[in-house]
Formats: sequence, structure tokens, C-alpha cells
Amino acid sequence: MGNSSEDDDDKPTGPLENAWEMKIPGFKPEHNPHGMLEESSFATLFPQYREQYLKQVWPLVQKTLLAHSVKAELDLVEGSMTVKTTRKTWDPYIIIKARDMIKLMARSVPFEHAKRVLEDNVGSDIIKIGTITRNKERFVKRRQRLIGPNGCTLKSMELISNCYILVQGNTVAAVGPYKGLQQVRKIVEDTMRNIHPMYTLKALLVKKQLLKNPELRNENWDRFLPKYANKNLSKRKQPKNKKEKKPYTPFPPPQLERKVDKEIETGEYFLNKEQRRAKKKKEQDEKHAEASKRRDEKRSQAFVPPEEPHASTSKETAASTKVDIAAIRAKIMKANKKAKAKTGRIYDFSPLSHGPLPKKPIIENADQFSNEFPLKNGKMSAYVMGITSTGGLPVFSRKKGNCESLSFSKSGSLNGVHMFGKPLNIELLSTVTDDYAVAWKEFNDRRLLVLFQVCYPVLDRLLDSLDCGDASNKHSSDIVGYVETILCPENHLIQIVLDSFSECVDSMFSCVLINGKIAAATESWWSLHPHELRILLFLAVTENKDISRDIPVFLPYKSPSVAFRFIACSLIADVQVCCLCGSTPALMDIEQSATQCFRNSTDILKAASECAPRNFPYSLVVDSGILGLLLINIKLKKYMMSKNPQPSASRKASSSSHRLDILRTFFYQAVMNTLIPNAQTWQENNLCEDQRTDKLAQDEQNDGVETYWCSEYHKCHAVKVGINILCVLYSSATPTHAMRLISKTTLGMLVGDRQICW
Repeated sequence: MGNSSEDDDDKPTGPLENAWEMKIPGFKPEHNPHGMLEESSFATLFPQYREQYLKQVWPLVQKTLLAHSVKAELDLVEGSMTVKTTRKTWDPYIIIKARDMIKLMARSVPFEHAKRVLEDNVGSDIIKIGTITRNKERFVKRRQRLIGPNGCTLKSMELISNCYILVQGNTVAAVGPYKGLQQVRKIVEDTMRNIHPMYTLKALLVKKQLLKNPELRNENWDRFLPKYANKNLSKRKQPKNKKEKKPYTPFPPPQLERKVDKEIETGEYFLNKEQRRAKKKKEQDEKHAEASKRRDEKRSQAFVPPEEPHASTSKETAASTKVDIAAIRAKIMKANKKAKAKTGRIYDFSPLSHGPLPKKPIIENADQFSNEFPLKNGKMSAYVMGITSTGGLPVFSRKKGNCESLSFSKSGSLNGVHMFGKPLNIELLSTVTDDYAVAWKEFNDRRLLVLFQVCYPVLDRLLDSLDCGDASNKHSSDIVGYVETILCPENHLIQIVLDSFSECVDSMFSCVLINGKIAAATESWWSLHPHELRILLFLAVTENKDISRDIPVFLPYKSPSVAFRFIACSLIADVQVCCLCGSTPALMDIEQSATQCFRNSTDILKAASECAPRNFPYSLVVDSGILGLLLINIKLKKYMMSKNPQPSASRKASSSSHRLDILRTFFYQAVMNTLIPNAQTWQENNLCEDQRTDKLAQDEQNDGVETYWCSEYHKCHAVKVGINILCVLYSSATPTHAMRLISKTTLGMLVGDRQICW
């Protein structure tokens, strides 16, 4: 009884500030000297994976429980653990503690932590979390949120609550003081209800710090605790079109209009079948046009080159460099007079930043060149040479005819003059002697070194085209500056197949060539500059035509900085399909697409190739007095030329080349000055093509204007109707008054046939 009186003296007599700080009095053997009258036992099952661990620690379990006079048994057959009281057990609550210990061990809690439950101030709690949420994926995510990355959240909970926590399967086991167990249960249940554990941990941490301050113990802590706004995180899919609830009305809804009433209201009811069909077709055509426009815009985005910054010349630098240009020009002109008397060498300089370029070049065209410089053997000779701008070293050279090659001393002298005038903003344009003229041009693009090596055949082809009237020249001459085409009755069929091929290779720029002339092309192909089209056609027909080609090209007007891939595939003899595309598709895929698309059109291509060299269908019969034709489309910048329009007449090659020379002279001297009164010369128009539009396309208002020539051996007549110009070469026997009617009839016959697709 003395011990009980001492315990009574330790009990507090007044109100407690914190009930959790009160110690639980111990229960000793002298408090129950007679022991237990009845035997109590508890058993629990354990999973098979815990069997090996329990066999190892079971002697320690028995030793720990024997200190409290509790018997423990392990049944490996049934997979159960049992605890029982004995006659020597004095604590009636120790059997409950022993039951909690074996339950914790069955839930994978280590023995070192589970045996703490036998202490008076330590309890345990097994929280079931499997039934809080039904969605398995959501359950796994929230359980992982409870553990945290690398177990940091679980460790924080243990430090704040002073409890050992184990997350195992669908339960959370906790061992520690009773106050800490309450905190752990609240955090676990809130986490499984989609409340992040860090919110509760922060609040508990603030409370723990406030509890240490005696001045704030009796005050309200709401102003110190963090507050979080509730967020509605519902992921329920909302309907796209929500129906607004209409106000209630006892009246029925208005009667809907019949289809006939709607047609009467719009006037469609009074249309006949043909008018309705035409209206429906018009609506479909508008939809197709819009869809085609969107598709073309989407395709053209891949071919738009990126914008590059242009280096702007500084005006202050030019102003600070004080150079007396007039004195230099006077000095050079004086030296030219002396040099002309001795060597015939003249240098022509033009300032870059102190004055405009000369309006008229020294050599305007081949006619002026042939008039000022006599040709050897009636043929033009040319020599092209590329040297480095800084060192004057030769890079490449191409030659045509029997002209002398430019010696290294002469090219070095010219390069020295060029380098001397460059710091003074003076440009060397050309040099003229009694026998030849040398034109000079500097390019600051290193890609030219690579491009010229690939384009040697193109340079040779361009040099061959210089002789317009040479009978031995097998290549067609460039007499207009546009792209040469061929008119075939199968053009509309080829155009349909070409459109399908363009869609297969995803290219907006494609065409079909017959003998190097365009038979059919896409609309975007005609949007390219004529210079670009001519170079691409030369690139396709040079060297071996039977081998497919994949060549990177820089288009100087369309894309000067980003390279296209120029693809040329042979279909049959003298027939090719060409296209411009990006990095994809591969050449093998393009060849397969060409084979599949044109597989059933071989006969059509063979029939179309038979139109050469007449270049327009043999089914079109022209007047017997016509010796040559030149048809020009000034909008699409293309032309068709026929030197032998009469299929039955046998003409020699010399007469054909002579007729070509006559047509060329008539076009430049008569057509350009009469039908285009605003244009001074065709060459001046080409020279300033970057700064102004083509004057052929400007003068579209002069419809029906015509001009003609009459000589002893032939007659020429030209007529312009809309965007088309037809130049006709007649024999001298053709009546002059009949040329107008024949020309207009021939023009209408060539342009009016829809199958030709002019």
C-alpha cells in the first residue's frame, strides 16, 4: 500500500495544460500478486514471404514476451502466430500489446520496431487505405505521393510525429506515441483523399514551433498557420456544345418550315433542272477552288526561303573617303587615247557609290556584236574564264569556236586593274579591242566554285546557242528570251497524269519535256523566272538523258540562298519528267512514282513526241505560203517556234536556219518597236529586268495591233491578240492583203484548241 500512496502523491491535483504530457503510471507485479485466473490468447495469420524472417527472429520474440509472462507460438503449417497468457501473467493489458506486436510483424514491421508496442507510452495503428479510392491507378499515385521522392515525405512524417511508419500494400503501419499516431492517421487519410501531405506537414511544423513559445500557448494560432484555397480539379469531360435551358412557356414551339417553303423563299423552287444543276456545280467548284488554294498554300510553305539579313553599306564610310572621281576619269580617258593608238585596249570604269551605272552597255546583243566585230567563218566564238578575285588564279575555262584563249598575263593585268579600282569604289565593266571584247563580272559567292563544276554541260549548251543562224547547230537558239514549248494534241492527257505525279512526290513545280521542250507543266512551274526555267531545261537535257538526276540548284530569283533538289527522270526516249522538291522524298521513291503514274501513258507520250520537229500537231493544216511560225505567250513567258510548218515540203537545214534568222530579226526590229511602243530595245528590257517588270506584259491594252515586212524573197507579219503574239514568215508569192486574215486564222487555230493546253 505504500507504493500506491507514493503514486498518488505523483498524480497532479489541478487542471492540466497539456494532457499528452501526463505520464501513464506503470503496472508492476506487486499490483497483481495472484496472477490471472483465466487464459487469454490471440492468433493472427502471416503471409508466406514473412515465414523465413519470422523463423529467424522468433527466439527473440519468445524471450521478449517471456519477460512479461506471455507465451508465444509459431505454427508454420497453418502460417499463424499465437500469444497466450499464463498463470504468472500480472498485467491484464499486456496480452493486447502482444497481439498488436504480432499484427505489426505480420504486416512486415521489423521486430526491433514492433517490440516497442509493449511499452506503456507507445501504441500502434494499422491504417487501411485500399478502400478509400476505387481507381487503382489513382490509388498507386496517391500512395507514392505519401512516400515521396526517395522517401523524403515519409521521413518528414516520422520526424514530426516521432513514429515509425511503414507503407505496405493496402495498409500503413505506424508505431509511436499516441499523439503522433493521430497525426499520422490524419496525414495518411488526407493524402488518399487527394490532399497533399506537405500542407499538413507544414501546419504541424508551425504548431510545433509555436508550442515552444510560452507566450503564444494560450493564443489563437490561425493567423500563423498556412491557408490554402480549395481547387476544383475535376477532370470530367465537359460537353462541347452546352444547351442553354430555355424558359418554360405553355405555348407549343412554332411550326418548322417545309423544304418547299424554304425553296420558295430563296427562289430555288422556280428554277428548272438545268439551272439547279448549274447552281450546284458552281457551289462545288467554289469549294474545290478553296480547298485547292489551301492545299497549294500548305505545300508552298516548305519552299519559302528564310529571310536573311542584308549587309547595308555605310553612308558615313563612303562620305569619309574623299576621292576625286572626275580627275581619275579624265586621267584614264587620256591614257585610253594613248593606249588605243598602240594596242587598241580600252578600259571602261564606272563608280559604284558616286554615280549610277551606265544606261547602255557596250555590247547590247548579238546583232550589234556581229556588226562591230566580224565573225570568223560566219560563226561566233566565245571564251569563258573564271579566276579568283583576290589572287587572279584561273579556276575554270570553257571555249567555243576558234577564238584565242585569254592568256594569263592579260587576265592578270585585268585583275590588277580590278583590284586597283575596288578600294576606290570603281568597277571594271569591260574591255574592247579591234578583234574582241572582254566582259568582266565579280561574284562574291563561294558556291559558284561547286556549281560551275556541275554545270559545265550547261555552259557548253549556252555557248552553242550563240549561233542563231548556224545550220550546223543542233540545239535550238534562244531568240526570244522565254521558254520553248511544244504543242501536242495529247497535252491535256499528259497534264492530268502530271498533276497526279506532282501530288505523289509532294511538289508544286513539275513539267514534262519532249525533246527539251515543255509539253505540260504545273501552274507553279510557270511562276518561276524565265531565266531559271531555261537553265533548268538545259540541265535536264545535257549529257545522258536516260539516267535519272538529282542535282541541288539555287534559283537566283525564287530562292537564292536555299537549295532545291532538281529531279529529272527519263520516261521514254526523248521524254523526261522534271520536278523541284525539298529534302524528301528520295530519288528512288520519285522514280517509282513516275513509273506508276506514267505506266499507262506510254502510247500517249510516243504520239506526242512525233510532233517534233514541227512542234505543233500535224492535224492542224496551215496555209501553204507559211514558211515559219513564232507563237509567244507574254503572260506565261513561253513560246513555240516552227521552222518547218509544212509537213510535205522537204527543206534543207540551211534554209531552216535562214528562216530562223529572218524571224529573229523581224521580231527584234519590227515587233518590239511596233507592238510594244514603250520598249526601246529587247536587250535593254532584259538588262533592267530586276528593277522593272517585263514590258511585253505591260502593254496588254494594245489588242489587235499588227505589223509586217515585205521584201523581194519573203514577207513577215505579226499580230497581237490579248496575251499572245504570232509572228509568221510568208513566201513572197503570198498576197499582202491576205496576210492579216491568214495570221489571225492561224493564231485562233493554235490557241483555240483546248486539247493543246496553250
